[in-house]
Amino acid sequence: MPNNLAKPNAIQSINDNVAVVRSAINHLNDRIRRFQDYLSILPGRTEAACYFPEFRDETGNKKCIGLKLHREGKAWILSWSLEDMDDPFSTAEWKPLLDAPIRHKLLCVSGFPELLGAIATAHHILVNQITSTVEAYDKFEATLPKTGGK
Repeated sequence: MPNNLAKPNAIQSINDNVAVVRSAINHLNDRIRRFQDYLSILPGRTEAACYFPEFRDETGNKKCIGLKLHREGKAWILSWSLEDMDDPFSTAEWKPLLDAPIRHKLLCVSGFPELLGAIATAHHILVNQITSTVEAYDKFEATLPKTGGK
């Protein structure tokens, strides 16, 4: 039967390392802010998301973490979501990355290069959609009756 009482040396170690842990978390949050600021002034930025490999949570359910750059009001922010892969009806609830649990922040920060790739892919998709829409409009416009006696 495990002893539920903390050992005195464990408590002392925790107390001794509080400042170190807080400092490390602050450094990580600073990197998130810096990347978010970088993306917010990146010319041609567009909303994009990427997803990281599935894992099982403490209850055994398959989960997937998403990372997204998007507009919130006039600001561009990084958000994260945790999606239940076992529930086909679950929908992503996106939350600011700076507010994520530390383990999720770690995974998302390591995935920043993938997000850049997703932004580049989103550019190509957007250009194709714009081109198709312009072509469709031009065809539609050609069918409109001419006015002004011509």
